[in-house]
Amino acid sequence: MLSQSTGNRYGLRAGLLIDGTGNSPLENAAVLVEDGRIASVVARDQISTEPDFELIDLGDDAVILPGLIDCHLHLTGDMVILPHEWVTRSREELYDKAVEHAGQALRAGVTTLRDCGAPDQVVIQLRDAIARGEAAGPHILSSDRCVTTPGGHGHFMGVEASGVEAATRAVETVLDTGADFVKVIASGGGGTPGTYPWDSQFSEEELCAVVDTAHRRGKPVCAHAHASVAIEYCIDAGVDTIEHVTFITAEGPCMNDAMVEKLARSSSVVVPTVACYRNPVEAGLPKTFIQKIGMQGMDYVELHQSNVRQMLERGVRVVAGTDGVQVGVSPCAARDEARYMAEIAGSNMFGIQSVTRLAAEAIGVAEDRGTVKAGKRADLLIVERNPLEDVHALKDVRAVIKDGKAID
Repeated sequence: MLSQSTGNRYGLRAGLLIDGTGNSPLENAAVLVEDGRIASVVARDQISTEPDFELIDLGDDAVILPGLIDCHLHLTGDMVILPHEWVTRSREELYDKAVEHAGQALRAGVTTLRDCGAPDQVVIQLRDAIARGEAAGPHILSSDRCVTTPGGHGHFMGVEASGVEAATRAVETVLDTGADFVKVIASGGGGTPGTYPWDSQFSEEELCAVVDTAHRRGKPVCAHAHASVAIEYCIDAGVDTIEHVTFITAEGPCMNDAMVEKLARSSSVVVPTVACYRNPVEAGLPKTFIQKIGMQGMDYVELHQSNVRQMLERGVRVVAGTDGVQVGVSPCAARDEARYMAEIAGSNMFGIQSVTRLAAEAIGVAEDRGTVKAGKRADLLIVERNPLEDVHALKDVRAVIKDGKAID
């Protein structure tokens, strides 16, 4: 049986392999793992049986997939208190929260995540501890603090800036602390009192300065953007991933067809974070963002999902991110987001790809994860039944493997 004591060289046999590429699943597949990497993927009857090679038969019902990727998470968040109250906790408490949430995400099959904003280098500290083997959790990409305006959305975990020179300095500041990418808050939001989702926080010139500065240092940029005007600024500035993309105006949500066409022609990828709206609404919990724009919960969820569907149909690249951890949105919500993407696209395969290959490509890690292919990290999720038949099966976890090691 698969366990932490499994050696550095072993094989996994299963009834089905879904490799994340979008190709048809491989029946009776075997994955050879060596020194934390995938050595080969073969048909079951082709696997080696050398004496020093441990062969683990997972059974005909088992399905092997790539480890999941959540493109938008906040490990220092909380499922009870609102975001602007997170920093009322001490740094030690925030770190403990992050450790707890990282462990939960990993055990749910999330082997890579992108943390999109946290105070005081808490997540950078955890990222490095995990990399050294001193803590359990997914591979983490961290933006550390976000770049925002004075008193703007997320200012409690941000570097505040106004004007092109200040925005440039803010980017340099977060990158100098070891951030893997830059998170910029392009519009107001729901979780910060005194900010509004229909307002743009930065000018196009300021956003261009943010992107140019980050790209000169080889780092991508993601942008929180609810306001339609802010979304357009992000597209024109060349932001790598645009988060939420809810098309909010002062009159309410209104998807702009011309802007969607422009988005489809751009290099930007959309991370619509459906779970951060749908999960609390389905749990009967209030969602400040939806309240701010004056809509009823499920009405808004259905509208946002319809907008995401239209973006996909028009060729916009869309990937999965949850915006957890927030009230009603757990560290394990990547599995929910995969299901929502499957429902929106009408394809369970797309739902799986949105949290594997497509997510890896969007955040720049596709070279060594996101698919089950020779040479890539042995980051794997093993489930009890076929998620192509029922995507809920992603929650039926039998085992999680990260860098070739089984997770307790």
